[in-house]
Amino acid sequence: MMNKIAKLSAVSLLLASVSTPSLADNFNIGLSGSYGSFEAKGNETNDGRVKNAEGDATFPFASIFIEYNKSMSKEWDVTFGLDYIPFTAEIDSKSGADSGGDIETSSTATTGTKSATLDLKNHATLYIQPTYNLGGGLAVFGKVGYSHADLQITSSNTATGSTLNKKDDLEG
Repeated sequence: MMNKIAKLSAVSLLLASVSTPSLADNFNIGLSGSYGSFEAKGNETNDGRVKNAEGDATFPFASIFIEYNKSMSKEWDVTFGLDYIPFTAEIDSKSGADSGGDIETSSTATTGTKSATLDLKNHATLYIQPTYNLGGGLAVFGKVGYSHADLQITSSNTATGSTLNKKDDLEG
C-alpha cells in the first residue's frame, strides 16, 4: 500500500512540475473603486405646461470583480471579466417648493413640495481585455465590454398629488 502511494505521489509531482509553466492562467477576484458622472434630461408636465430640465451628478462607488486571465503566447494575454456593483447607489435626489396654478389665467395656485430620486442598481459589466506584453514589465491593453443596470426613478408632488415610480434599463 505504501509503495502505491509513493508511486502516485511521484507521478502527481512530475505532472505538476511539467504542467505548471503551461498553466500560467489565473483567476483574480477583488474590489475596485470608481468615480462616476451621469447626465440626464427630462420633461415635467404641470397644468398642461411642459418644463424641460437637465442635471448631472458625480459620485463615488465600489464594485466587486472576477477575472480569468488566459496566456495565449509569450506576448499575448486575454482577460475575461465581470464587474458588479452589489448595492443600490442613489445617483441624485432633488426637492423643492412647487406652486401649481396658472398665473396667466389667474387660476388658484396650490403650493406644496416636490421631490425626485434617481437610483441605480444591479449594475454589471462583462468585458474582454486583450494585452500585448512589450517586455521589461511593460504592456499595452484595450478593454471592450457591455454594461447593464436597472434605473429607478421615483418622484412626488404634493401640490398636484402626483407620483411617479418608473423603472428603466441602462445599457451600453
